Amino acid sequence: MFACVDRAFAYVVPAAKLEVVQAVLNEPIVENVLAVRAGVLYRRDGGFVDSVPDAPYLSYTQASTSPPQAFAPSEMSSLSTLSEKDENADHVLVLRLSALRQPDPPLEITPSVFGQYTHQDDAGIIWTNLPGLESSFRTPQPTDDRLWGR
Repeated sequence: MFACVDRAFAYVVPAAKLEVVQAVLNEPIVENVLAVRAGVLYRRDGGFVDSVPDAPYLSYTQASTSPPQAFAPSEMSSLSTLSEKDENADHVLVLRLSALRQPDPPLEITPSVFGQYTHQDDAGIIWTNLPGLESSFRTPQPTDDRLWGR
């Protein structure tokens, strides 16, 4: 039996921590004929976008000037009440199970199944008219994604 566990940390931008934990297990069932492998990975990317309440929203579909003056977007309130730091953190969980069957040395059969689940706390979109990495959406925008296959 062979097992391996690995853990890593990183800082991408000052507030965004990256954490990865992964493990792999290899187990021979019948020597040189059948083996199984199981793997799991968890990854957390720390958020870096801050949500600020009632920030100015620039509308590029409505002008605040009239011709012949140069176009300038209208500025209005976002009407947001959300206030959250590092709102766009995400989490990923990956699972994989496979087997290796080798009835004859040149022939290998390797069936596998895998799955992945991703959750993002909020969108990683910044508003360029705000200082720093900020946005001001009215509602949270979490995302979940599941992928299972064979």
